[in-house]
Amino acid sequence: MEVATNGIYFIIYVTYIIVTTTCFALSSVLYLTKGIKTPLSNNKSYIKGKNLIATSLLLEGFVHLLMFITIVLGYDYQNMYEFAIPTIFFVQVIVIYAGVQTFLYSKVNVSYRLGVYMSVPIVVIALIHYAIFFIPGIHAIADSDNLTASYDAYLECATSRVLDALLTAYVVVITSIGVYFLVVSKVRFLSHIRHYHDGEVCSKCTWIHILVWSLIVFYILCCVTILVTTPEFNVTSLWIQFVLSIIITISTLNIQEIYLHLGKAFGNADTNGETQQTEAADNGDDPISVIIDRWVNRGDRPYLAEGLTVNKVAEQMCLNKRLLSQYLNNVLNQNFNTWLNELKVKEVKRIIEEEPSQSFNTIAIRVGFSDAPSMTKIFKSVCGMTPTMYRNSLQKE
Repeated sequence: MEVATNGIYFIIYVTYIIVTTTCFALSSVLYLTKGIKTPLSNNKSYIKGKNLIATSLLLEGFVHLLMFITIVLGYDYQNMYEFAIPTIFFVQVIVIYAGVQTFLYSKVNVSYRLGVYMSVPIVVIALIHYAIFFIPGIHAIADSDNLTASYDAYLECATSRVLDALLTAYVVVITSIGVYFLVVSKVRFLSHIRHYHDGEVCSKCTWIHILVWSLIVFYILCCVTILVTTPEFNVTSLWIQFVLSIIITISTLNIQEIYLHLGKAFGNADTNGETQQTEAADNGDDPISVIIDRWVNRGDRPYLAEGLTVNKVAEQMCLNKRLLSQYLNNVLNQNFNTWLNELKVKEVKRIIEEEPSQSFNTIAIRVGFSDAPSMTKIFKSVCGMTPTMYRNSLQKE
């Protein structure tokens, strides 16, 4: 039996060494990875989220290191496991949650102040443990000659059990709320991206799924670890955390490719996507309008090309075609053909004003119409007069 017990503790020692070293190494990799900057990148949120994930892995490694020290030095130091480690561990849970929510541009992002507030109950419970266990006169358990026996007795007392129950309930409730908001934020984030992007950018969103679900599994594991404290499960939990840490790091590194293209999707604000189209349009700060204006005002006048379709224009703007159509319909109250024809007619009017000697056939070809009759028909539908009538009106002036 003793040999078996020694074997279990040897496995625990090795596991803690591997997991602790890995967490510190992964944290260093994330800290040292610099964000790639491109004209379309929106890297501020990515870098902030990446650094928060790195900090959480650093804290996780620190927690495992303290656990290892506790086991190596013996049960006289077990109070650190009961009192100090849960506090650090819960802070790590908050930090990694804040990192993922930062990636998702969430409105329920965890601020530093809110993180401190969420940690207060854990710190208070730890301080109560210390006060009851160590301060003379509060509880007649602490025995300086035999801390191990005192500690074992303390764990069996009603006060310790109540505090542990409160800690468990609080962590489970906060974790459940966190999982809910993670799923909601993920759905909104991915929905917003699909509005703006097709193809390769959306295919990279698989890493967002992996990152969020890895964190959810990590949260569930945290709750189970609080309830199950056997050495065998401790080893299993450590290896699961080891795998999850690697997956979270790989996901964090891979999602950077998504953020290289999100300048158009999220503009200059941390939005949640669904309300961005109409709300931003109302206050004149709509990224879609900026993208469209930039395309229209290009020196080569891309709207004059022949055979333009909503698919081709959306691709040139790096927008999702559905979002472009929705913007034209809902904000400008035009369909794609009407909007494009108005741009062409405006150019026809400019040419007639600045180059009155140009023939209508030449003008029609220059602005992307197949012939002069087609141009005349569109011009009349937009302006209420033919190009000839418009030229004559200018000559009379």
